[in-house]
Amino acid sequence: RGGHQYQPPPPPPSQHLLVRRHMSTIDTSSSSTEEAALHSSMSIVGNNIQRAEFGGVPYYNTALMPEYRVLFVLGGPGAGKGTQSNLMLEEYPCVHLSVGDLLRAEQTRMDSPHRALIQECLVAGSIVPVEISLALLERAMEEAAMEHGRSLLYLVDGFPRNYDNLEGWNRCMRGVSSVWGVLMYTCPLTIL
Repeated sequence: RGGHQYQPPPPPPSQHLLVRRHMSTIDTSSSSTEEAALHSSMSIVGNNIQRAEFGGVPYYNTALMPEYRVLFVLGGPGAGKGTQSNLMLEEYPCVHLSVGDLLRAEQTRMDSPHRALIQECLVAGSIVPVEISLALLERAMEEAAMEHGRSLLYLVDGFPRNYDNLEGWNRCMRGVSSVWGVLMYTCPLTIL
């Protein structure tokens, strides 16, 4: 836009969960800068990025990545996470996974080893241990990949909810998934 560089707004002074995205300006006229951008992208989404071209336009093909491609969908109750995710399903090859829905389904399974703990947390309004939520997410991703192939984008709704969830994700999902970004829906309290 007129040669101006985009400057992201500063983060709010306090948040329960702060996910920082490292942004860089890419000068495509310099191959060394382009290589640096590729290296930076690889550190975020994995090492299986292939440079490709379509109609003379270069891009990075990530279809062969072994990791599940994840987009976190965050926002308060009623902010539109599920509605917007369902609209994306109509246009894009993605799967909507609501952590809350996965937990509610798991607590109804009579053979679930985590049934009682999930029920206890849901009744008390507390957060289920991150390892349980992540095991359910990973199983749901595996099932979707078996049915539809691995090139899907997974819309993970309602996770992470706090810093412990984010740390758990980084600890347990490394090599399993790559986070491509975050959709954050905000809605005024008068509408919620």
